Amino acid sequence: MVPIISVKSVSSVVRKLTLAALTAMLLVLHGPTLAALALHNGAGLLLRPRWQAAGEGGFPACGAGVAPAAGAWIERALCLNPQDERAWLLRGRAAWLAGRCDGALRDWERALSLNPRDPAAWALYLAAGGNGLQPDPAIAEGVASYFLFLGDRSQKAEQWEDALQWYTRAFSLHPTTAATWKLEALYLRLEQKEAAVAVWEELATHLPTSDPDRWWALGRAAELSERWEHAALFYGEGARRSPRPYDFRMREGAAWERLRDWARAE
Repeated sequence: MVPIISVKSVSSVVRKLTLAALTAMLLVLHGPTLAALALHNGAGLLLRPRWQAAGEGGFPACGAGVAPAAGAWIERALCLNPQDERAWLLRGRAAWLAGRCDGALRDWERALSLNPRDPAAWALYLAAGGNGLQPDPAIAEGVASYFLFLGDRSQKAEQWEDALQWYTRAFSLHPTTAATWKLEALYLRLEQKEAAVAVWEELATHLPTSDPDRWWALGRAAELSERWEHAALFYGEGARRSPRPYDFRMREGAAWERLRDWARAE
């Protein structure tokens, strides 16, 4: 009796044989390290459109898609070179799309152990909620900029909670005035004025007294709280320390005006 073989089974065998043949050829021509590189590059080409489609150009939700064709390429690359950091990154992406969230984090941690200065690995790990590791300040600044970009995308789509999450991650990594303004605007939209005040106060704790931005942060927190005298004094201190005091003086004057102290306001 002739066994019945489905078309799906045949195509699966052909794909495996093709990958095996390709791997053998690459090994003969280039050795294991370059063969692994070629395989993970191929996997990246297969995975990229799935990742982009799932995240619509941003960071996809865990379990938002699958990348079955890329998986075999990635595993073969790692068999040839377990120290291939880029293959671990791709393996994590495939796991994330398939809903294996913890496995993805472990893969990205492995990639970071191989190259702790890779901003792409940090962005993936931290965007997925990883918190066991932290990048050094030079890396954190770049990743924070990426998170602000994701926050802007979410806000444009009126996905307010997602935007708040990205902006908060950016601020936690690299507290800046730019990130704080974005958080303030969103908190006020969500009618969370106390949170807006708190984020300015937190920014101030990260800055030395010699930095004019510290006094701007304290002034803005006082302004939002309608503590006008404090706001005026903080902005005045910032003006004295800043090489560009114009904005500080305008804010200081507006605060004195609120107190009807016309002479100081003028």
